[in-house]
Amino acid sequence: MSLYASLTLTVGTVMTPPWAGLPAAPETAAAEGSMRADVVSDVCPEAPPGIAPYVDLIFSWVKYGVLAIIVVTAIVSIAAMVVAKFARMGQLAQAGAGGLMTAILAAILYVTIYGIVTAITGSGC
Repeated sequence: MSLYASLTLTVGTVMTPPWAGLPAAPETAAAEGSMRADVVSDVCPEAPPGIAPYVDLIFSWVKYGVLAIIVVTAIVSIAAMVVAKFARMGQLAQAGAGGLMTAILAAILYVTIYGIVTAITGSGC
């Protein structure tokens, strides 16, 4: 027995349920055949016309900037560890080692992020 039928039997008057007039849920629409799920999965990301050169320029700047930050972080971290060795400063050596590990992890992500983004967005559409 549905909720609507139980309301009708219990109260004795016909009440309009609050969900009357709302569109059907996607599961119901798919079951009825009015919506196909395979159409949604075939959408490929595409830049608006004429914007591709600007997007390429911005991406190249970002990639160059990230690479520069990784290199500077590695150099500063190595320099901190060298200075800490001669000055006998343990905390500076720990900070330098942490910075070097951060630079190494960032370099690994820098190399693999293209594969991750390609796997998410797809290619060859």
